[in-house]
Amino acid sequence: MKKVTVGKSVKTIGKSAFEKDGKLKSIKIQSAVLKKAGKNALKGINKKAVISVPKKQLNSYRKLLKRKGQASSVKIKIG
Repeated sequence: MKKVTVGKSVKTIGKSAFEKDGKLKSIKIQSAVLKKAGKNALKGINKKAVISVPKKQLNSYRKLLKRKGQASSVKIKIG
């Protein structure tokens, strides 16, 4: 996979959901109700990956997605 879109009604990203998917460069989160991301959910995604989130959730999703296994070079931005 190179791109993933997380739907509007998704509340949880499971443990190891995208783990070891080194080709994954783009994750678009459309959900405004995401409450949980499992341990290592983003471990091993591409080091240049970009995670796009809704504008109103930018700060809360940055905290939510922090330390989920992704490299520090992965960017979380408004999308």
